[in-house]
Amino acid sequence: EVCEIMGIYRLQNTNHENTLKQLMIFPNPSGGNIQMVYYGLIGSEIRAEVTDAIGRIVHVKTIGNLSNTCQFHLSVLKEGIYSLRLIDKQGNYLTERLIITK
Repeated sequence: EVCEIMGIYRLQNTNHENTLKQLMIFPNPSGGNIQMVYYGLIGSEIRAEVTDAIGRIVHVKTIGNLSNTCQFHLSVLKEGIYSLRLIDKQGNYLTERLIITK
């Protein structure tokens, strides 16, 4: 289910009826510096991948899952539409669209 609240796009998945998974990115659109908040992934290490419109990985980062927040500095990316995917060790993932503007 995709919801838009005050310009923040939220992707909600349910693997289990009682487990809510969500990823929020803000600001979105962004000049390249983003903050994200995520819930529902398992483990102490989360792999974050940013892919361009044709699926090429343009940025990879490993983040801890202790605070459920992370900042990304993506100002080197060209203007366009990207996907941010978070993947835990069990293969669970969250994906959200990211728009970079200059």
